[in-house]
Amino acid sequence: MTRILWWITLLTLVTAVIATGHWLGSFTHSSIGAVHGKLGFMMIILCLCHIVKRIRFFRPTPKKN
Repeated sequence: MTRILWWITLLTLVTAVIATGHWLGSFTHSSIGAVHGKLGFMMIILCLCHIVKRIRFFRPTPKKN
């Protein structure tokens, strides 16, 4: 899961740079911006799933008497 998150994060960052460059040059939205938005949304969903899966890491373990 961590490897998938890394690749989606990298793709989101690359498409962000491209989409921003296109938007600054033409002031119109493009299909690369749409791809960036969908990748970002997918990354948020996967991050939340990853956190839910790994929540035990953040919680202290109960002490046994």
